[in-house]
Amino acid sequence: LTRCRKFLASRTHALATTTAYQELTCHKQRMLGTLDATVDCNDPDGATFPSERSIRIANKVASFASHVPTYCSGVGPTQLGFASCAAPCAAEVPALTNMENVAECLSCLAKHEASVATLTNYGSNPPITTTRTDPWQCQNNDLASGAYSYGRTRMSQQRACQYKEDSNRITTTDCRSTDLTGKIATAATHLATKIDKCADSDLGALTACATTVAAAQSCVRTAVETMTDNLFDDIYPTIPPTPTPTATDTPTITDTPPPTRTPTISATPASTATATATTAAGSCPSSSFLNVSGAAGPGSGYPTPSLSVACSGATVTVHSNGIPTYQYIAMTPNGLQAKSYNFNFPQSPAAAASPTNVPLLGNMGVSVSGIPIYAVNEGPQPTSDAYGDPIAAAILDECGSHSAQQGTFHYHKLLVKCLIQSAVSSSQPWNNADPSPNNPSPIVGYAFDGFPIYGPYECTNSGCTSVQEMLSAWDNTGYQAGTVGCTSSAGCTSGYCTEVMIGGASTTACVPKTCVWSNNKYTAKAGSNYLDQCNGHYGPNGDYHYHTTSTFPYIVGCYRGTPTNNGGNGTPPGGTCP
Repeated sequence: LTRCRKFLASRTHALATTTAYQELTCHKQRMLGTLDATVDCNDPDGATFPSERSIRIANKVASFASHVPTYCSGVGPTQLGFASCAAPCAAEVPALTNMENVAECLSCLAKHEASVATLTNYGSNPPITTTRTDPWQCQNNDLASGAYSYGRTRMSQQRACQYKEDSNRITTTDCRSTDLTGKIATAATHLATKIDKCADSDLGALTACATTVAAAQSCVRTAVETMTDNLFDDIYPTIPPTPTPTATDTPTITDTPPPTRTPTISATPASTATATATTAAGSCPSSSFLNVSGAAGPGSGYPTPSLSVACSGATVTVHSNGIPTYQYIAMTPNGLQAKSYNFNFPQSPAAAASPTNVPLLGNMGVSVSGIPIYAVNEGPQPTSDAYGDPIAAAILDECGSHSAQQGTFHYHKLLVKCLIQSAVSSSQPWNNADPSPNNPSPIVGYAFDGFPIYGPYECTNSGCTSVQEMLSAWDNTGYQAGTVGCTSSAGCTSGYCTEVMIGGASTTACVPKTCVWSNNKYTAKAGSNYLDQCNGHYGPNGDYHYHTTSTFPYIVGCYRGTPTNNGGNGTPPGGTCP
């Protein structure tokens, strides 16, 4: 019961924060005039809500439903006190006969409560400013940002308190209102500070819940607390008998390395360069890594990130504690723990005669912030979507990261705006503007064969007279027929609606939950913007490197060079998973 309750709370809160974030982003864009004025940003299920944002919410809902049988196996709704779904979701979920119904109910309530709070914060028709005026800054960077942060902290602390009580780690308490660590009070102070940045004149030009700073201090905070308290009551309708913790309470997101398997890939990427080519410079890449000394960090109560890079002889060594530079968002039942990494890779990498497969589980590289990089698939649990795509399943934070067992924080996708020096001091770099597609992307990480990983954009020639987006040449072969161009996972018979390549063109389609490597196939394509099987190429300056892409394999599809052993184990890309 303890494990199930923790899972329900974690996924409900994650869906509420995702909904709020997508609505806030919608409002930002609408107020700047980049979305039509008729768009209703307070209704994520509405016909005018941006499809790319509704997909992310729908994917969270689908992931919640697909994982509940694993985390709540053997548990029935009545054992947790669930009798009926609360208003206004009772009509949508009229009966709670199984835990899938409970997940459906809580998903509906999470979206509803988040939308009510957003409506309070923004009003039904916030003004179009077209520029980042003082009222726009007040509404989005102060009211909305502060409320979002306060809500996430309050839900996280309520959830942590209740889990401790369920696990007999604390005496019975009212976790709805108890602030065990003082983090809620700190977040409330931060919210008040953010609201104080506004002026009465700013609020008078908006449609938020108040027209003065003093009144906003009350109504914004009340809206957040109402949302979090209502969701607490929804998730914990009654307190069941205190369970005794057992080994089954351990999270089962298991994308940590299994015993070593022998790589079997033998295909050579579609590159005409010789196998003896090396990086152009061969110099120590320490300058490519971030200075994390002034990082915002994951939040109160967590360690601060540490990172150093040293080069000795032919080897680069990255020392890191694996702590992110930005705010930690719990996307899995696992926590966040500091590590002691010493990642090594060659300073002057050379392309091998044939590629080597990337790890199926565990580390395949390191980001410029010192965080491990994992391959595109998840682990073997839950079995319903073993080795599936975590990007499609929407179980990553807005920077493409989450935690595995033992609190191992890692990336499955790399976003440039989260991995540049200007983002280090930002607690939520995903709110920053995307880098201009007119500029070449920087290095965002290194694979363990030593080759750098750049963002998606690159110069077309050595003089950089133009820039192009680099594309994956892996086509999805397992998509559901008739779903090309989908806008929501709700239309998928099974699986998730996500961005894919089909015939070399980017689109969306419903993809299965099964092994992602089995559902994609590499086919060499003509055009300088298509990458090889490993998601890399020889650039205009003659150096080999990888690029991040918006579709499978997202980062690295195979090692073009010879990787060092840093803890990962592999299986053939394009092959079948165990």
